[in-house]
Amino acid sequence: MEKKVSKLKKEEIVLRVIKIINVIIMAGFFAAVWYLYYAERAIVQYYNKGNWLVVFIFAVSYYIFGRVYDAFQISLNKISETVYSQGLALVIANGIIYIMIWLLSLYRPNVFPLLITLACQILCSVIWTTLAEKWYFATFQPRKTAIVFDMRE
Repeated sequence: MEKKVSKLKKEEIVLRVIKIINVIIMAGFFAAVWYLYYAERAIVQYYNKGNWLVVFIFAVSYYIFGRVYDAFQISLNKISETVYSQGLALVIANGIIYIMIWLLSLYRPNVFPLLITLACQILCSVIWTTLAEKWYFATFQPRKTAIVFDMRE
């Protein structure tokens, strides 16, 4: 029994690490566009702590919306469903951050760098989801299950 519990905890830890890697990759894309384009155009020039906070807010909002839309359920969803969920979470997180950047600027910031970043993030999501699903099903064997249903009229 203890071996079975240990195996389940190991599986959960490994899956959490894989999910965190996804969030770090997506936040990395946003950090690149923030540091290379938007940070220098903000009214208040942040130093490292402020810039890190903006990237952290993006990462947390992406993670929260990803959890809401099951964007990290590689064991249950198809690749297309996972990519769609991650894309939806990315659109919302980038939208929130764009509004935040707008509030930090004197004028409406250019949206194209963020849209290019979004396209790169979605492409990365396709690659990550495909690799994560292949890894998951190669690493963890399917478990025996029983499906019980009833059709009532």
